[in-house]
Amino acid sequence: MKIKHSPTSKLYFGKWAYKLKCDNVFDYMFTTGTHSKKYKKEERDDFNSWNSNLAKMEGIRVRRERSSISVFCRDRDTADKLSGSHRWILELWEPASAEEAEFLKNSSRRKRVCKRYPRGKYQYKMFIKSDLSIDQKNSLMDWFLKYPEVLIPNAMNRYLTSTRYPPEPHIYIKDEKTASIFFMFLGDKIKHVEQYILRETLTPAEQESVVVEDDIEEVNEIEDEVQNS
Repeated sequence: MKIKHSPTSKLYFGKWAYKLKCDNVFDYMFTTGTHSKKYKKEERDDFNSWNSNLAKMEGIRVRRERSSISVFCRDRDTADKLSGSHRWILELWEPASAEEAEFLKNSSRRKRVCKRYPRGKYQYKMFIKSDLSIDQKNSLMDWFLKYPEVLIPNAMNRYLTSTRYPPEPHIYIKDEKTASIFFMFLGDKIKHVEQYILRETLTPAEQESVVVEDDIEEVNEIEDEVQNS
């Protein structure tokens, strides 16, 4: 099976530049038998051996989910070793170039690399604390609506106008000037802020080692969330 290669947009968990996703062969134990029919015993035994070896490896982080296993690592050598030794690797996320790898290595965990800004213009994603009072929410909503440079996702709009608590309430901000104003006004109500960095500013497109398509994950997120633009 050919491994799909995708560009990394940020350090996973603020630490890992590479991510490998593989099929969880043992998912068959928790389903209706799909995987038990899909894989032969020798294949499952081989997977079990590889899976057990992960626990012995240093410099990686493993995240096991129901249908897949994600392995995170810092360098390309480790990623190549993992992807080259396991037949069920489905996808590899990696920096699009050596320059981008160096940038991620030396940058803040709050930097996100992208082909184009969300909605073509929003440079910042600001996360708001989820323990605001009703009065604070009403005040923020009135204040946000004064700024056309701000994008309020659906989940954030519901959070500010009801008692619902989204996992990570956030807004998108167009530029540094507007972000600075929000920093002064919101103060300790801000949880953290992520800044989007255009990939083209790090390395010319012709030097990219990974084929870069649209940032589908971010595009879908924006389209699903948007309340106003």
